[in-house]
Amino acid sequence: MRGTLAIAALLFLATAAPSRRLPLPKLPPPPDPLANITWRTIPEPPVKAPMAIVIDAVSGRVLWGRNIEVQSYPASTTKILTGLLLAENTAPDDRIRAPKDVQTIGEASLHLMPGEVVPSQDLLYGMMLRSANDACYAAAVHMAGSVDQFAQMMNARASLAGCTHSNFVNPNGLHDPNHYTCVHDLALLGRAAMRNGRMREVVRTTNYTITRSTNLLDRWIKNHNVLLGAEPGLKGIKTGYTVPAGRCFVGYQSNGKYSVITAVMKSPDWRTDHKALARWALAQFELREVGRSEPSKVRIGEYEVSAKADCADLALTRLDANETVSFGNITPFSTVPEKGEVCGTIAVLVNGKPSGRIPAICTDVNKVTSPLQMMTTSAAPKQWNILWVALVTGLASVMGWIFLNVRSRTSS
Repeated sequence: MRGTLAIAALLFLATAAPSRRLPLPKLPPPPDPLANITWRTIPEPPVKAPMAIVIDAVSGRVLWGRNIEVQSYPASTTKILTGLLLAENTAPDDRIRAPKDVQTIGEASLHLMPGEVVPSQDLLYGMMLRSANDACYAAAVHMAGSVDQFAQMMNARASLAGCTHSNFVNPNGLHDPNHYTCVHDLALLGRAAMRNGRMREVVRTTNYTITRSTNLLDRWIKNHNVLLGAEPGLKGIKTGYTVPAGRCFVGYQSNGKYSVITAVMKSPDWRTDHKALARWALAQFELREVGRSEPSKVRIGEYEVSAKADCADLALTRLDANETVSFGNITPFSTVPEKGEVCGTIAVLVNGKPSGRIPAICTDVNKVTSPLQMMTTSAAPKQWNILWVALVTGLASVMGWIFLNVRSRTSS
């Protein structure tokens, strides 16, 4: 009886007492978003761009892609992120004053004068339609005080959208070797932007007359996106070009029932590539209600994160229309998220078989404070479970053996 009590006490102390934390194993790289995806069984779209993607606008599920995480320069598609931050952090009628050094910005097509005042909404039209670099600079300084501080806002917001292969250092996309992204991240930024009412209104506009305090003869602006009005169902969002970046485009297209987002980089013909991607996806896929997944728990460092799929509807091929859809394991990013942020990806299962991954949203975050919590957490990594079970079992066995030998010698 005493031996049993001693072992039980040792088990409690080994698990409850604080101990020096061992280094966590490195998280494995995220699974290939294109692995085992349903579209592999249907013809591919005729796309020429070396980097291209089309995703479901609702769930973010990758429908087709090529070199989707290869990094390249985004040029003016950067302005999708700048515009989204402006739409989220200012009111439409906020007065934004151009900085004193605004005329030093290259390719300043809105021709802002130092001290000139433009309403936030009109500045948004200027950057998204005319692709005005000076408008982006004025917005960045207004929101963050400097370009460097605004770049931090950009990277934080990109992470919130689920971007993992990007780094932004300026608000307009003027070439910088440290300013890069990939088509997957661009598509996710497009998805985030098209969830914002102000952005949706602006990017579908073909021309607009802005209000400004000076340069009153330069108020009419036209959208650089020549597909607006020419391609049925196209509702935005942004073109981009520099010599190092080549032709870039992020597009949003709908057939009235279902919407997709495309992104191409270094495209020899961005118009043809967008149409090929969007028309292919809208013909091959349809939106189906699958219900929201139940939250699952994952470990990121010292934190337990609850997460679930970021949608209740999912794009399925028409061949999948009668299949059973469920959600599988969550693969977390390496950084601890805030509640409501994209924190990783979740597997989509069609008839129990993997069929791509979609963004997972954080629903709760809690710090794991004791080894006992870490060992009993359902989502704790297997390495922690094995380590603690082995440690406790080994320690209990040794102490039990010592106790029994001492008692045996005492009896004899």
